[in-house]
Amino acid sequence: MLAEYFLLQKTIFEVLEVELCRPLPSADRDTIVESITVGIQEAGAKFAELQVARLKRSNESLEHFAHIASHDLREPLRTIASHLTLLQRQLGTALPAESKQSLDFVTQAAQRMRGLIDSLMLYSKVGLSGNEKVLTDFNASVQAAVLNLGEAIHEAGAHVSWDTLPTLPAVSVEIDRLFQNLIGNAIKFRSASSPIVHIGVAQTGGLWRFSVSDNGIGIDSVEKDRVFELFSRVRPKGAVSGSGIGLSVCRRVVEMHGGTIKHSANSDGGTTFEFTVAGA
Repeated sequence: MLAEYFLLQKTIFEVLEVELCRPLPSADRDTIVESITVGIQEAGAKFAELQVARLKRSNESLEHFAHIASHDLREPLRTIASHLTLLQRQLGTALPAESKQSLDFVTQAAQRMRGLIDSLMLYSKVGLSGNEKVLTDFNASVQAAVLNLGEAIHEAGAHVSWDTLPTLPAVSVEIDRLFQNLIGNAIKFRSASSPIVHIGVAQTGGLWRFSVSDNGIGIDSVEKDRVFELFSRVRPKGAVSGSGIGLSVCRRVVEMHGGTIKHSANSDGGTTFEFTVAGA
């Protein structure tokens, strides 16, 4: 961009000097440079404004599509599930074992499809609940996540701890969602040992780098590059319930805060997810 700026400036000077048949005075050169700078700044501001408007329209279109898809798909699924339930009640023990198994498969497939639709709705709503950033206490966000996961934490015998976290400009509801997904994943993909989750933080320049470490089953090295993809499941189907959207939501939340997210394997087992958030 800087090279193009100087090229434009040089070209204008050369054209004017050819037309005038004389070198440009310093005062005229300064005026031209100032005009070019102001013009570029105004063009940049207008471009940024257009990009924001385009992104807003894109987000609104995504939400509209997800709503229509959800509504249009939910109704047929509800009808299928209702008729399957009615059929099972009417036939009861008269159903041959093979037919009963087939009905069970169809019922489970309908339930999975319903879960995928709900997940699509969740993904489409990230960033649309109000994008205004306010000073957010990240300790309170973790506490909210732990409270929401209370039953899962109790059943798994999990221990969740965290360092003293900063207060930063953020969309608080999305930060709550981010921590809830990461802590929830650590509990869901646990090993034979009771889950231990720790959230750390360090400041690097203008960025805050957060880490969420666990002692779970880890991520297979073959699958490590696609864990943040939409509907990507890094474990065999049926091994752990879920639609494979949680980490996609995490990435979207982090990116809307100007950060990045990655993961790495712990030396003693488990996984650490690291994400950055811009400071004040």
